[in-house]
Amino acid sequence: MSHSASVIDVVGHNVANVNTGGFKASRVLSQGAPAADVEDGGRRGVATTTIDRDLRGASATP
Repeated sequence: MSHSASVIDVVGHNVANVNTGGFKASRVLSQGAPAADVEDGGRRGVATTTIDRDLRGASATP
């Protein structure tokens, strides 16, 4: 899955479930492209490094 698709998927999940009891938001963490002077086989862009859940402040009931 591309980075952009991952971001859209996570944001959609957060918006759809924000009013659900016990909801924990997720976020996509990413890493930018290396500097232009680095030899890396021509790959440029953003890579998704992880998708994590924010466990702060959620309640068990709405």
